Amino acid sequence: MATKEQVVITGASSGIGLAVADELEQQGLQVHRFSRRTGVDVTDPDTLTQAYNELREEPRFLVCSAGISEPGTFPDVPVMSWRRVMDTNLTGTYIAVREHTQRLIDAGKTGAVVLIGSPSGRRPSLDNLAYGVSKAAIVAMGIGLAKGLEPHGIKVHMLCPSHVDTPMLRLRGFPDLNHLALLQPQEVAREVARLLLTDTFTDGQPIYMSRMVAAKQT
Repeated sequence: MATKEQVVITGASSGIGLAVADELEQQGLQVHRFSRRTGVDVTDPDTLTQAYNELREEPRFLVCSAGISEPGTFPDVPVMSWRRVMDTNLTGTYIAVREHTQRLIDAGKTGAVVLIGSPSGRRPSLDNLAYGVSKAAIVAMGIGLAKGLEPHGIKVHMLCPSHVDTPMLRLRGFPDLNHLALLQPQEVAREVARLLLTDTFTDGQPIYMSRMVAAKQT
């Protein structure tokens, strides 16, 4: 019996990460759901290493979806809030990619990584500055990783979806979200699956995924 392809997904307990985990499971992959709820904190290299050590073999695929947002008006946002966002969104992504790709390189295996960015990184707003800057840095990191990991047969994709109907977006307190035609997490998940499971030539460049945010048709 053929062994299932395996994928690690960070931030897999809600939002985009949860939808990606469900989609890839439906596509027949063995999915490892990493999140704080499952005892895996991407900001802690030791817990991440332990989680990988418990897997029976090295997964070829990684989706970095763990992320938080702590909106607030600059310059009133505390420094600790800035650090929490950067630790989870940026440093946590670096830690996960480092752990995953080092294992692939050591095992002589090819693979693929999808980093979840955001169009907020193109023009960060003052009321959610840390989030936007962290997403801009993820794209920059992805570009560098794609070039450096290409000789090892590891592709790095950056997917930047906009206005996705997730708990994080709803916590922002925007009015009338129920009346808007937002991207759904399942749509993003299908694009992640396409990037991982089909031959594409978009690795190393950010892909911006959006929809015209307009009132729902009644």
